[in-house]
Parts: sequence; structure tokens; C-alpha cells
Amino acid sequence: MMKMIEMMTITMMMKMIEMMTITMMMKMIEMMTITMMMKMIEMMTITMIMKMIGMMTITMIMKMIGMMTITMIMKMIGMMTITIIMKMIGMMTITMIMKMIGMMTITMMMKMIGMMTITMIMKMIGMMTITMIKKMIGMMTITMIMKMIGMMTITMMMKTIEMMTITIMMKTIVIYTITMMMKTIEIMTSQ
Repeated sequence: MMKMIEMMTITMMMKMIEMMTITMMMKMIEMMTITMMMKMIEMMTITMIMKMIGMMTITMIMKMIGMMTITMIMKMIGMMTITIIMKMIGMMTITMIMKMIGMMTITMMMKMIGMMTITMIMKMIGMMTITMIKKMIGMMTITMIMKMIGMMTITMMMKTIEMMTITIMMKTIVIYTITMMMKTIEIMTSQ
């Protein structure tokens, strides 16, 4: 009897613990995923908007300061040096870099900042809330979030890469122009 009772209690306990843990886990996972998704979506939208606004202003200022200083230095040193530098570096490279930095970044950023934010925010606020209310736990929300996370990371990476390339190019151009100018001045003075 003792053994039977022992066995029974043990098995019952085991089963109860198993059942409880499974259900608890399921519920916890469900709750966690929902709250996590909600938080992630909230945080992401805020951070995205903040970053977008931030990045835009920074890049704009950078461009303004960068381009201005370069042109100012160019003008200050004199037109002759510019032509010499132009010839030395090659007109193609300057125009290419200018086009690459100017046209690409402006259009890219305009498209990315303008179109993306409006559509993304519209989609996020509009579609997501509807789908979230309709299907809180459903696959659609998961896929939406997955897509959002995917898209967001891609766009963020794109932006970071873009900013990095811009800053690197800006720095290289500045350094290059300064060194070239220095050399030209040296050559001119020596002559």
C-alpha cells in the first residue's frame, strides 16, 4: 500500500508538474511575445523617428559645413590652384565624387527619409493596429513584426553605411584637397 501510494503520488506529482510547466511555459511565452512585440514596436517607431530626424539634421549640417568649407578654402587659395588640383586629381574624379556625394545622398536620403517615414509610419500605425486588434497572437502579427524588424534593420544598415561612406568620402576629399593644395602651394612658391 505504502509503495503504491508512493508510486501514485510520485507519478501524479510528475504529471501535474509536467502539465503545469507546459501550460505555464505556453502562457509565459504567449504573454512575453505579445508584450515584447508591443514594446519593440513602440520603441522601434520612436527610435526610428528620432534617429531619422537626428540623422537628417546631422547629415544636412555636415553637408553644409563640409561643402562650404571646401568651397571657401578653394576660393581663398585661388582659382589657379583649383585648376591645377582639378588637372592633377582629374576633373572626372571631382565631378564623380561630387555627383556621388551630392546627387546620390540627397536623392537617397530624400527618398529614404521622405517616402519611407510616411509609408512606414502610416503602415505601422494604420495597418498594424488593425491587425494587432484582429489577430493579437496570430501568425500575421508575427510575420508583420518579422518583416518590420527585417526592413528596419536593412534600412538602418543602409543609412549607417550611407552616413559612413559620406563621412569617409568627406574626410578623404578634405584631406586630399588640403594635401594637394599644400603641394601646389609648395610647387608654386619653389618656382
